[in-house]
Amino acid sequence: MALTSVDPPHFLKYITNPGVQVFLAAVILCGILLFNSFFYVYQPYDGMGVYQEDPLGGVYVVYADGPADKASVETGDIILAIANKPVDPLRSEPRYPPGLKPGDWVDYELLRGDKRINTMITIGSYRDNLYLLGSVLGIQLLSIALWIIGLVLALFVPPGETRARLLSLGFLLAGLTAAVGGASGWNSFWGANTIQQVLLCFLGALLVAAHLTFPAISFSRYWKRITYAVFLLAGTLSLLVMIDDWVLVPSGLSLSESYDIDLRQWVLIFFLISWLSAVALLIHNRYLSIDPDIRRQTGIIIWGMVLGIGPFFVFTLLPYLLFGEEVLQGFYTILFLILLPLAYAYVIFQRKLLKVDFIINRILVWFVLILLILTASILVFGVFVLLFELPTRFTLYGGLVAVLIALPFASLSKGVQKKVNQVLYGGHYDFVTVTSSMANQLAQTLDRGKLVELLTRYLPDQMGIQQADLLLIKGNKLVSPARGGDPASYSVDDPFCLELLRLRNPVRAEALWTIPKTDTSSFWREYDWGQVFAPLIFKNKLHGLLVLGQRASGDMYSDEDLHIIATIAEQGALAAANVLM
Repeated sequence: MALTSVDPPHFLKYITNPGVQVFLAAVILCGILLFNSFFYVYQPYDGMGVYQEDPLGGVYVVYADGPADKASVETGDIILAIANKPVDPLRSEPRYPPGLKPGDWVDYELLRGDKRINTMITIGSYRDNLYLLGSVLGIQLLSIALWIIGLVLALFVPPGETRARLLSLGFLLAGLTAAVGGASGWNSFWGANTIQQVLLCFLGALLVAAHLTFPAISFSRYWKRITYAVFLLAGTLSLLVMIDDWVLVPSGLSLSESYDIDLRQWVLIFFLISWLSAVALLIHNRYLSIDPDIRRQTGIIIWGMVLGIGPFFVFTLLPYLLFGEEVLQGFYTILFLILLPLAYAYVIFQRKLLKVDFIINRILVWFVLILLILTASILVFGVFVLLFELPTRFTLYGGLVAVLIALPFASLSKGVQKKVNQVLYGGHYDFVTVTSSMANQLAQTLDRGKLVELLTRYLPDQMGIQQADLLLIKGNKLVSPARGGDPASYSVDDPFCLELLRLRNPVRAEALWTIPKTDTSSFWREYDWGQVFAPLIFKNKLHGLLVLGQRASGDMYSDEDLHIIATIAEQGALAAANVLM
């Protein structure tokens, strides 16, 4: 998809410059690797969880049979010192010495009520708590995947496509934010808590700026002012957070204590409002835009959001709320969030994905189908789990059996296929529906006018095509019956026609305009609106040419579309030969 360039504020022009973005991508990758590797150096498995925002180190969970449980640590204990080093509540820094390995002993000083307790904890292995390890790995894999998508956009989006480049920067920043989030908390990398707040501020501003212009400009009179305002607010919040954490707090002061200002809560509220504003802008484009292509593109992104969040809701959050136990750990379901940036990338690169669009379509159909069956099954089997006190895993196993039973049913697959095609392309049709209907009518056609009507009106209506024309052989020329007395005709010996005869299949226009130019082939420029040229060939002779224009609900032809058109062209060639006789 080609995005129309916009004239953004000067600072956005700078940060969306291709060279600057590649440089930022390299710097952000270093940050992601740094924060992800921190976990393996400074975060040994101690068998307990400490409140992330509690500088005093309050223990909120002790894992059964873990190192802390074996050392008799209790929830509510406050950690005063680790390895004989007092915990400084005013500093965001690693609490453990680097490089501790399973089996190493660590001294702890705890405060339980009014009593100080000294104990020794033997460091364990995360292999003994795969759930906890999986939750961390999920964040780390997500951070790298987001960075890769951002890099692809930075490298392959044209320089002037500011809207797509804003999304590229957003995905890069989201990857770094995820990595920093994994390293922040109570046992934090130096300054990670503060860096996370700053990144959330600017990520929120980028969300608003990008969706003000993507996929179409919203509030054209005010979008620049809104962009300046959100970035100014993000910068102000970031500056306050850094001053509070790195200047005032170490000096014994704090905005939260002095003025009752919880900056972290303000940052979270700002980010949530920014995200909701981005969603609102998408919905605005989806339902209020008069451009069907904009509505289609926005629909793809909204469905990407639903499918990205859906597995986490269905398999992790919903079972936890109903049964108190997750069917699938968050480590697995959080990775589905990658579907959201992939939806943006699909919209941006859709025209360049023609060769794999059919594969993407089928994968999406099967994914949606399986997700729907599993969702319905979990809700149904969940009732039995509650009534008969069965294991929670019964819902997953029952869902998998339901998937195996339901997938072979063609009617269910066709229903999902129809909805997927409506989202991706703006309409529904399939090979069997179009070709069988056209074949019956073309086989009975002996009239030139009827043939023209079928190929230039009925077929475009079936496939959602805005414009079409049919040229039929007359002597050694191709003429358009629909244009009546127009004397324009095209020789079948024209290089344009010879190339189509050689290829024998429907061809996308961009592939034809690259043939060597001649005086005759330049005449075809009056068909520059054509997106696909389909030759009608019978007994190795060109009997006609079908020209198809832009799609009514999208600007691309998939490989499946060309397959349908090729079949219709073969049938149309036979009909054209019958008409000539």
